[in-house]
Formats: sequence, C-alpha cells, structure tokens
Amino acid sequence: EGDFRRIHRVNEAFLNFLNGRVTRDLVFDSIKINYDDVEITGSAKEQPSIAKFEGELRKTDKFNNIFISNITYENEVYKFNIKILTKDVDFNEKQK
Repeated sequence: EGDFRRIHRVNEAFLNFLNGRVTRDLVFDSIKINYDDVEITGSAKEQPSIAKFEGELRKTDKFNNIFISNITYENEVYKFNIKILTKDVDFNEKQK
C-alpha cells in the first residue's frame, strides 16, 4: 500500500506540474511514470521550447536528475526524450 500511495503522489505532482508549466509548443507522445522516475517522449517545433520545459522542471522542488537523453530533428520538428527522477523527501506523507 505504501508504494501505491507513493506512485499516486508522483503521478499527482507531475500532472499538476504539467498543467501549469507546459509551453504551447510541446507535444507529448508518451509519459511513463514508474515509481520514482518519469520518462517523456515528445516533440516541439522549436528547440528552445524543450530547454524552457527542462528549466521549469529544474525550478521545482519535486524533481531532480533531469536528463534529456535525445533530441533529433525529423519532419520539421524536434523529437526529444527526457528522464526525470523525483525527490524522495517531497513525497513523504505525514502520519495521522
């Protein structure tokens, strides 16, 4: 049950982040959330949009170890992969 709650908190924190900070130029093809890590595959019309998204991720207190593993230019768009680890301390629940 503890692992399930942690995964739920990671999902919720990441989706809340996306809701407020995604630039209009980014398109996500897939978002995989597996325990403490998030992997995103997507595309953007301009490379600075990817950099801006990475910068916004770094500003939060929820995520660290943000790594853009790949950026390629195909069919007039930049395709990218980003891997993110969550920070353990920020997801601990207070005991009742």
